[in-house]
Amino acid sequence: MGDSALYSEAEIEAALAVCDSEPVRIPGAIQPFGILIRLDRELTCVQQVSANIEAFLGVSVHESLSVSPQMLLGKKVHRSLREGLVDSDQLPPGLVVSREVQGKALRLHVAAFRSGNSVVVELEPVEPGTRYRWLSLVNEHLKKLVNTNTEAAVLDELVAAVRSITGHDRTLVFRFDEHWNGRVVAESHNERLSSMLNHHFPASDIRVITESGV
Repeated sequence: MGDSALYSEAEIEAALAVCDSEPVRIPGAIQPFGILIRLDRELTCVQQVSANIEAFLGVSVHESLSVSPQMLLGKKVHRSLREGLVDSDQLPPGLVVSREVQGKALRLHVAAFRSGNSVVVELEPVEPGTRYRWLSLVNEHLKKLVNTNTEAAVLDELVAAVRSITGHDRTLVFRFDEHWNGRVVAESHNERLSSMLNHHFPASDIRVITESGV
């Protein structure tokens, strides 16, 4: 990657010096299970990387600061950042990419957000069989819940969040009477299913419905 350097040795050394002298108010450490990359607002240059980047991507800190974000992150991630941050300060959750690192396949969960004049990108390895890291997805829905101001809006966001996290075709919220008969007061479902909103079910049917996954 060093053959495609965009910056002089002096510029790289200056960037490394900035990494070492960040003020106390800027976090100087991250959790070791992931890596952090800071880009400029226009996504044209790498401003800062975490010291453990080589252990994950096989690229040294020095090399990381000498190449374009597109080369460091890959075309798919770079394109997703450009598209996802056009009208939002945070990349939509759930992005997982695959790339080869030192001959081995690696799946990474990607999270990104704007911070001042920079874009902070977080990459975290995804274990085999795991779709994505839960934390960023849950946090995204929690932010939406905070902005709701009616019971109906809370329930709508709740069923959408549960379906997004679990991958089920439908999620429901029932309101029960004293005999455990239920009425569907909120739902989220895919386009293949018809709505069950406001349908009433006797207590004997509730268990069948929930266990069938509909």
